[in-house]
Amino acid sequence: MRESGYPEFDQHKEIHNAFRRKNGEFYLALCNGRTDALGEMVSFLSDWFLEHIVKCDRRYTAHFNQNGVY
Repeated sequence: MRESGYPEFDQHKEIHNAFRRKNGEFYLALCNGRTDALGEMVSFLSDWFLEHIVKCDRRYTAHFNQNGVY
């Protein structure tokens, strides 16, 4: 992304950093016996797949295609 000059690289990277932090929170909650966190995690991951992968990742795919990266 960076090498291709993707204009939203920094924002996209931060979104992924937030994703990792959130998953770390779920991991700690589950390790501490918070079984309610499992439902929250499933909901979060479902939203991630629908919102991030389907929408955000398509933007960089379009950028790559327009700039001959693929």
